[in-house]
Amino acid sequence: MTTLTDKQIKIALDQYKNRIEKDKNYYHIHRKNDKAYIEKNRKRSAIWYEDNKDKKQQYYKDNKLLMNAKSKYKYYLKQKKYMEFVTVQKSSYELLKQIMWNVDPLFDDAYIQSTSPVETDLLPIKPL
Repeated sequence: MTTLTDKQIKIALDQYKNRIEKDKNYYHIHRKNDKAYIEKNRKRSAIWYEDNKDKKQQYYKDNKLLMNAKSKYKYYLKQKKYMEFVTVQKSSYELLKQIMWNVDPLFDDAYIQSTSPVETDLLPIKPL
């Protein structure tokens, strides 16, 4: 494997950026309003949806607990009740900690500014 110089990397990134912009412009100018393309795309997506419906259902069944835990965490954080989440929803909290999902609101500055000093003192110490 060869190493690339900074100049070669910059050229490659510029080419990639230009190609993405060209494809985006082509879609918005030619494809977006083309009736035949829209119909073809809708048929293709309907077929894909029918063929993969079982996979999506299985994914939701397999990850039901995890998705519920994340949803509960986001709800409690939005309601500014983090400590209540930790105490009331212990199983969800432990599940999120187990998968190493960030359940520490200390990384969310908006949460810190909105909490009372007493509740902030109860939060775990932020790592350095």
